[in-house]
Amino acid sequence: MVGPDDLAACARTAQTMAARASDRLNAVGVNVLNSCGAQAWQTIFHFHLHVIPRYAGDPLQLPWHPAPGDRDEIAAAASLVMGQADEGRPIILLRGLPYALGEGAAADLVRPKDQDLFR
Repeated sequence: MVGPDDLAACARTAQTMAARASDRLNAVGVNVLNSCGAQAWQTIFHFHLHVIPRYAGDPLQLPWHPAPGDRDEIAAAASLVMGQADEGRPIILLRGLPYALGEGAAADLVRPKDQDLFR
């Protein structure tokens, strides 16, 4: 279960990322999606939000069936969303990464400034 502080932090980050999708990727709309449980199309079983830029005529339809994307396009979009050199923060999705559930908060994942390559 996600605690209220972590959920609030995720919502603020999703709001920021949605604005960046519009500003930097020229998206005309944004879906913020959380899937909780296999019957809700969840394929990675931990809490996360998808911030999905939308464009007129794009092919995305729900239910969404995740599939590998073009790595170069993903890297280019990530670079734009991060603001390249204007001190953005990257969002990275690691599929298949072994993850042990435990106590803690999302803030525990933020690296110290001297170890963070993006700050």
